Amino acid sequence: MYPIPKQRQNDEVKRAKNAESSRECRKRKTENLETAKTSMKLYHKNNQDEEEPKFQTSWRLKERPILIQASPINQITVLHQQEILCLLK
Repeated sequence: MYPIPKQRQNDEVKRAKNAESSRECRKRKTENLETAKTSMKLYHKNNQDEEEPKFQTSWRLKERPILIQASPINQITVLHQQEILCLLK
């Protein structure tokens, strides 16, 4: 057998190191992604109010006006209960 040239030996060592660091990097990215997903789930779980309905009503003005929110982008409209009843008639 012929001896392996020094340059080729160095290239193989570099390739092996790059492959190892790539594997570690991918592993780290996966771990970070899992951590982020877990923390987002915990964040949403902690910030949910069981009492809060899907259509938000203002807790300060429970008796008087009702807040109706069509979408987060649209402006919130405040209608009094009597006005709603008039609209429904």
